Amino acid sequence: MKLTKLVLEHDDWSSVVPSNVQARTIKSIPIENKDLIIALVLVKAPNARIIKEALYSIKRNRRVKSIEVLDNVITRSYAMALLSILSRYTDSITETAVNLSAIFSERVHDNKEYWTFLINGKSAETALIQDLKERAEVLAYYSFDIKGMFRNYSKYTLTDNEHRILKTAYEQGYFEWPKNANAEEISKSLNISKVTFIQELRRALRKLVLKELDFDNVDFMGFY
Repeated sequence: MKLTKLVLEHDDWSSVVPSNVQARTIKSIPIENKDLIIALVLVKAPNARIIKEALYSIKRNRRVKSIEVLDNVITRSYAMALLSILSRYTDSITETAVNLSAIFSERVHDNKEYWTFLINGKSAETALIQDLKERAEVLAYYSFDIKGMFRNYSKYTLTDNEHRILKTAYEQGYFEWPKNANAEEISKSLNISKVTFIQELRRALRKLVLKELDFDNVDFMGFY
């Protein structure tokens, strides 16, 4: 099995999304006999106004048939919306992936599509690249065998003890402001020393931060 990542510019709704909007396709499903794809897409922007501008641009793309806002969240620092986008299936990247029986994920940033494909064998990978070059501009790609990749991924997996301490800290309100419980109180409930609690909690938080900051290098088909 090969894991192949590509950066594409493609004549799709991704090409009209403002550069300060990030989008991730959670699920994309072809609709049989209708030449359509329905995609569940999460978009994030600095504010609600930019989200609205993005929706307007997406609606006007010639491949998009309809768009629906399923839910949204607006805070002081960002806005997010969960979208259902109905678009053409023919000549889509999804069509290529389905034809080659590939597992795939997609995210959009700065008008570019970042695709990850899990595909069976070198010949299928070659066919994938050739087909994509006919449908889009391939800006960059790299691939590697899936064997051994979980060794890298496992660096960011919490141990049972780290998970227990993190979960307890959260449930007892350690991360609230002001705190509902301090380190000494939580360590007593766990029957460990305060120093051990702080050390284990920092290890857990460091893994979570590194996983987020190193997203492009460690994500596996968009799941983490």
